[in-house]
Formats: sequence, structure tokens, C-alpha cells
Amino acid sequence: HALLMMLAVPGAIAGGVMFQYFFGYNFSVAVWVGYIACFGMATETGIIMLVYLRDAIHTRGGLEKIESLEELKKAVIEGAVHRLRPKLLTEGTAIIGLAPMLWAKGTGAEIMRPMAAPVMGGLLMSDEVIDIFLPVLFYHVEKYRWEKIHSVKPEKKC
Repeated sequence: HALLMMLAVPGAIAGGVMFQYFFGYNFSVAVWVGYIACFGMATETGIIMLVYLRDAIHTRGGLEKIESLEELKKAVIEGAVHRLRPKLLTEGTAIIGLAPMLWAKGTGAEIMRPMAAPVMGGLLMSDEVIDIFLPVLFYHVEKYRWEKIHSVKPEKKC
């Protein structure tokens, strides 16, 4: 699960680079600080999503008690949906808080604008990665583990 947790970081990099390019900021210490903050927030969000996904499986008794892959899929969907609204509210609040920094004109704005751009872009992009790809990849990892526990041979595709 550690690799799944880090899945949000490439999404954060992509979003940060896009916003940095869009706003025309060169790499600087402020931009790097923004990337570090972005990576931390993206990793934290990925960890929380994984906690909810694992909790959904544990509330059904763990992989040993889950009878079918359909039940496993329902547990993963339940865990992902259960986490969606609080996650969107948290990230929406962060984005709304960062938006004024991008257009600030006062003292210190020349430092804050380049710092806010990668954070905002990274949050927007990593949010999609976490919401869409993380539950799907988690399902496939748990499906493999479920098949190993229940001694089911994976279907071969031609």
C-alpha cells in the first residue's frame, strides 16, 4: 500500500508544473516550497483515502470473510464514496484560500504568488488521481490478495 499512497505525488507534480507554466513563474526557492507543501498535502490525502478503503474492507470482516469479488468491489466503492465529500470540502477550502494569493498585489506578493501556483495546481490534479485511480488500483491489489487467500487462479485473458 505504500506505493499506492505515493501515487498522488506524480499527479501533484503534473498539476504544479502546469500551473507554474501557465502563470509564467521560473523555478525559485518559493516555487520549491510550494511543491513541498503540495507533495505533503497530496500524500496526506492519499493516506486518508487508503485508510477509508482499508476500513471498508475491515468492516466486512477483512479479505478472509469477503465471499466474492463483487463484494470486494462494493467495499472499495463504499470506502471511496464515503471519503469523497469530506475530501472535496477540505481541498476546496484549501483552493479557495490559495486563490487570493495568486492575484495578490501587496507586500510580499512576489514571494507568495510563485509559492501558491504549484500548490493550487498540484491539489487540483492530485485530487483527480486520488479520486479515480487510487480506488481502482487498490481494488486490483486487494483482488490479487483475495485470490491468493481463497486459492482462486486468476483468469487468463487471450
